Amino acid sequence: MAYKDGIYLSNAYDKSEKLVQTKQEDWAVFDGKLARAVTFSYEQLLREYLDHPSEAFEVEYPEFKDFRLYLTEKEMNSCRWNKEKMMKVVKDKKKL
Repeated sequence: MAYKDGIYLSNAYDKSEKLVQTKQEDWAVFDGKLARAVTFSYEQLLREYLDHPSEAFEVEYPEFKDFRLYLTEKEMNSCRWNKEKMMKVVKDKKKL
């Protein structure tokens, strides 16, 4: 089979048993499931950074560097990994 035009290509797809046509609603459901599957919590991101510090994290989350320098993991846990609470504790420690 050689490509002739879009209609020929469309007909070839229609005849194929390997390809299944879907509706836009199917993709909307898939997108929702995918988003839930790959959503990371702030805590998960911060723990990953603490285990493997890198500039890539620091570019997107500049506060991570201060958290690592000024807070212990126990202090982060007592703040319940809440960004605002941890930033307040870091700010207080920087004043000292």
